[in-house]
Amino acid sequence: TILTNHVAVLSHLMEAFHVMFFIIAVFLCPATLLVGAAGSIACTIMGWKKQAAG
Repeated sequence: TILTNHVAVLSHLMEAFHVMFFIIAVFLCPATLLVGAAGSIACTIMGWKKQAAG
C-alpha cells in the first residue's frame, strides 16, 4: 500500500482490481456453489439408482 499511495496510476488500478474481485466474489461464487451442490445431488441420485438396479 505504501508503493501504490505514491503512484496515482497504481492506486487507481489497485482500487479497480479491488472492486472487480469483490463483484466476482459476490455474484459468481454463490452461483458456482449452487451449481456444485446441484451436481453433487444429481450424482448421488444417479448412484443410488445404479446401485438399486444391480
